[in-house]
Amino acid sequence: MDKRLEEIKHYTKIWKNYDFDGDVIEEVFMLPKKDFYWIVERLQELEEEYKVRQVEYLEEHIDRLEQQNKRYREALEFYAKKDNHIFWEDIREGEPFVQLPISEIDKGKTARKALEESE
Repeated sequence: MDKRLEEIKHYTKIWKNYDFDGDVIEEVFMLPKKDFYWIVERLQELEEEYKVRQVEYLEEHIDRLEQQNKRYREALEFYAKKDNHIFWEDIREGEPFVQLPISEIDKGKTARKALEESE
C-alpha cells in the first residue's frame, strides 16, 4: 500500500455515534483537508488510468476479432469460389486425367486452420 495512504489511515480519527440502545448509528471520519484532497486526486488518477487501460484492452480485443474475421472470410471465400468445386479434365502423356475439385482435396483443412488459429 502507498506510504502516504498508510499515514492517512494511521492518523484518521473515527468517532461513533450511538443510539440509546448502544447501537452504532453513524461513524464520522476526521482527517486533515490536505489528506482528503490527496485521496480525491489519487482516485481521479486511478479512474483515468483505468479508462486508459480499458481502451487499450478494447483496442487489442478489436484487433484480435478483426484478424479472426479475416481468417474466416478467407476460408469462406475459398469454399465459395466456384472454380474450387469443378472437376478438371486434362490430357497428360496421352492419357485422360481427371483432377478432383480443390474443395474435395482440401477436405476442410482451410476451415479447420482458420478455426484453430482463433483459439
